[in-house]
Amino acid sequence: MMKVYTFSVLFICTLFASAQVDTTINNILEEVVITAQHEKKTVGESVHLVRVVNRRQIAEQAAVNLRDLLRMETGMRVSQDNILGSAISIQGLSGQNVKVLIDGVPVIGRLNGNIDLSQINLNTIERIELIEGPLSVNYGTDALAGTINLITKKQKKTGRKIHINNYWESVGQYNTDGDFSYKKGAHIIGLSGGRRFFDGWNPNDAFFKFPVAEPADTNRSIQWNMKGQHFGKLDYTFNKGNFHFSPYLSSFQEKITNRGFPKLPYYENAFDDFYYTYRNNVGIKLKGKLPWGDDWNILTAYNDFKRIKNTYFNDLTTLESTLIPGASNQDTSWFGTVMSRGSFIYSNELLRSSFEFGYDANFEQNAGRRILDNKQSIGDYAIYATAEIEINDNVVIRPGIRTSHNTAYLSPVIPSLNLKYTKGDYTVRGSYASGFRAPSLKELYFEFVDINHNIFGNPDLQAEKSHNFSGSYLLSKRMDNLFVTFNQSVFYNHIFNLISLGLVPGTEEYSYINIGLFKSTGMSGDINFNTSKINALIGWSYIGRYNHVSEFRAVEPFSFSPELRSRFTYSMAKLNMKMSVFWKYTGRTPSYNIDGDDEIQLGFVEDYHTLNLTITKNFEKKGVSLSLGGKNLMNVQNVGVTGGGSVGGAHSSVGSAIAMNWGRSLFMSINYNLK
Repeated sequence: MMKVYTFSVLFICTLFASAQVDTTINNILEEVVITAQHEKKTVGESVHLVRVVNRRQIAEQAAVNLRDLLRMETGMRVSQDNILGSAISIQGLSGQNVKVLIDGVPVIGRLNGNIDLSQINLNTIERIELIEGPLSVNYGTDALAGTINLITKKQKKTGRKIHINNYWESVGQYNTDGDFSYKKGAHIIGLSGGRRFFDGWNPNDAFFKFPVAEPADTNRSIQWNMKGQHFGKLDYTFNKGNFHFSPYLSSFQEKITNRGFPKLPYYENAFDDFYYTYRNNVGIKLKGKLPWGDDWNILTAYNDFKRIKNTYFNDLTTLESTLIPGASNQDTSWFGTVMSRGSFIYSNELLRSSFEFGYDANFEQNAGRRILDNKQSIGDYAIYATAEIEINDNVVIRPGIRTSHNTAYLSPVIPSLNLKYTKGDYTVRGSYASGFRAPSLKELYFEFVDINHNIFGNPDLQAEKSHNFSGSYLLSKRMDNLFVTFNQSVFYNHIFNLISLGLVPGTEEYSYINIGLFKSTGMSGDINFNTSKINALIGWSYIGRYNHVSEFRAVEPFSFSPELRSRFTYSMAKLNMKMSVFWKYTGRTPSYNIDGDDEIQLGFVEDYHTLNLTITKNFEKKGVSLSLGGKNLMNVQNVGVTGGGSVGGAHSSVGSAIAMNWGRSLFMSINYNLK
């Protein structure tokens, strides 16, 4: 594998040596970021180490949703559960420690602690800003491992803009979406919507799959469930002078069909599950300047999330369906969150400093049969402050602190300190940050008792708290017509008061308790080459996850796993064409467990490769863009699991393997841009 990788590096360097390049080179350090910033800054100016995935890169990957995009990023692992959806791991920490935002508004509706990334569509997203490590001073709970902020498109030019996209993939994906925006004077109105449909997939399916009526036989139960989504958004923006006013309304619906295997002995009956997800969001953004020039902004939103499960008994001969009663067969969970975040920025050019003072208020409710008294709520009300101080032309420091009052537990005080040193072509960053994860309403008030379960929440839980230390080195070099960046970062995480599900002593009850700790450490980096024709990236990571068994057995405290990835894009300006290749190697992941005989068992999740190809042709006069390509070209479907290894979800296992991808596929995407 390393020989192949070395050859790839030499091949890319040869291409650079022979490329005819003009003087226009896109400097990746000039990407503008806003996440956790006092004002708009470029990637190079930010005290935080920020990774930006822009609209061009989204299109090159033909990424439909956030899952498609992040699974090819270095240091990020995306797993799949066919019922609960996809989940992400950053810096070796699980998705419950990752904050996902859309224009600064938290995405709610975690299942098993994770946000389903496949429910976050990218049709209206301009760019994605990724910051690894805690940002709890600014964004509160869950922002331990990292923060993902999706920035939506903004209409900048006067007039109308219409975009329509159609996407087809050979495994049975059929997507259509569009957005319309119109700007006149200080007013902008936007409307977007779309439909996603996946017909489900089985390893024995034909390569080209089309939706047709199928017999109700043993093939009705499939490995990748059928899924349909509908979504829309309406927004309005008023910009005049320094005042900005922008209300919005969005809605999302999803249906997952989980068909059961026909029952013995005659295969005439089957149980089918249907999972419905509803997301409705409304909010308003306000920002402006005070008479003396300082900035202020307020963001207020209400987010509503509902998930329904229905189980039916189907007669496959008469096609009649009967709703099955019972808490495990029929269930509805509802979450509602009201949030408001505001800040005031004071800048002093004489002191070469800026100061941010803000508040962050959140009130969350959860209702369902498995919640104590069927409904519970929790409130968190915080104030925070940060400062950016230029010590001299080379050094910037950024201290921060957050304190809050929570209605259910004692909130920790959260400090942070960031440092940036720049001299010439290189930049060194270092940081210490504390983070926390508040116990969820499920962990506090869960109540599930039946013949197979006896689980209760714990209202006395405390927040998980973490310490993160990180450092990075960035070298950027312009050599004639070639722009190169080299980035290397290291990190260490220590989480204590870890919330785990454990047996209550002297009983047969299980409850959530603050008993565990977790650590992760590692490094990641990349080298990026840019010319007018070629963009190439080689990335790597080596991340260690804590072995709990090491506390009482003689095993290594960390289990390390490598990742490698490369991205290569070649532009043919005369033909208005572009070819992009994406490859990622996800290394073998070891883990230790104790078996039933009290013996140490070493398990592995095996390694695998992901390879995608995209070719794009632009017809500028007609406003049409055509993309063709292939995904999962190495046809990796299931990843082997041996011993005590585990990955993915409870609903995605296939024997001693985990369903990681559907099979090799071809896709086509047609984009229309009308004015």
